[in-house]
Amino acid sequence: MQENPIDWGHLADLAGKVACVVAERWHIVEADDVKQAMLEHALRERKNIAPVADNERLMRKIFYTAGQRYAARERVYRDLMDSEYFYTADEARNALKLLIYTTDEFANMIGKKDTLNHCEITDNLHTARMEAEAGLKKLNDRYQKLLMAHYVYGLPIGSEADKKACHRGVIALSYEMNRSIRRKVHA
Repeated sequence: MQENPIDWGHLADLAGKVACVVAERWHIVEADDVKQAMLEHALRERKNIAPVADNERLMRKIFYTAGQRYAARERVYRDLMDSEYFYTADEARNALKLLIYTTDEFANMIGKKDTLNHCEITDNLHTARMEAEAGLKKLNDRYQKLLMAHYVYGLPIGSEADKKACHRGVIALSYEMNRSIRRKVHA
């Protein structure tokens, strides 16, 4: 069986056009880098790309998806390496557990159990709680419901799929909490 020959020149031109669209939407990436990521994806997947390489509409979708994924990876990397505070998934979990308290209840708890050597509830937890509350609103409905049910209300998770989704939801929440910090800094 012989592979269909791929017109790499045509694909490079198409990738360049799609890369410009992606780069306009994601200010953290440059069109040339996005184009390179798209072509690299096409090269890795050439066995799957070869049969559909002539279908420009489908190739645009493939390139767009590859470009979006590249830009998202770059944003996460930048968030991690920009010397700003970075919430971990564990910190997002802890912040979620604090949502069971109303804002007034939580404010009254600050400083109540402190000693000279140890601070039980700090302003940092208050900030993390606010970031978690804002980040939770940006997650999809399934993640919101699972995270609230498990971490705030303390209900057990039923299925294995829900456990995985809950874990992904915590990671997504930590990403949103970190993006919230960057939005405030860059605004």
